Amino acid sequence: MRKIKTPVRFPRWLIVLIVLVFAPVILWQTFVYKHHIDFVPKDLGVWRVLYSLEKVWGFGPGGNETGVIVYELPKSSAELIKTQGIEYLSTLPSVRKGKSWQGIYSTWNTTPVSQKHKNWFEIPTTDNLTEEPQLENYLDKYGFGIPVKQSVEEQINEVMSKPGNFFAYGRVGTIIIAPKIHRVSFIYVG
Repeated sequence: MRKIKTPVRFPRWLIVLIVLVFAPVILWQTFVYKHHIDFVPKDLGVWRVLYSLEKVWGFGPGGNETGVIVYELPKSSAELIKTQGIEYLSTLPSVRKGKSWQGIYSTWNTTPVSQKHKNWFEIPTTDNLTEEPQLENYLDKYGFGIPVKQSVEEQINEVMSKPGNFFAYGRVGTIIIAPKIHRVSFIYVG
């Protein structure tokens, strides 16, 4: 005669403990994800964060923060941007539901970025300029640079120095769209 195995039952206190431990982690991850996604215009259809590095030194007036967030640009959006360019980007809604400034960009520019955008070329704490745009110069504007992964930094530098890409300054940072490689980057310093 075969014995029927009874399912293992966990004590209620263990289940409650697991919920109490993991619920805050899940809530925090959800908050961070929403924070990252809110920087991108909703109609681009971006949902996947590929890389993020953010650092904060102090809060409120006098605080500083620097960050780089890279997203995957959906194929459908990339195709629209490749064919319509700034015309398409300019039609993105200028107001996000419930938000006053995140994800809103009004003046779009094409790459390569020109020397008139000094924050890409001016080496911080000097009067020297670089030949090519450098993410490091942009991020270290106030002396609070961060160690961005080398491949991410090289990709952003290349995107900003080659034609066929777009960027716009927002209230807090800069969004960069590279439709050929299906990438959107949001960088900020302040």
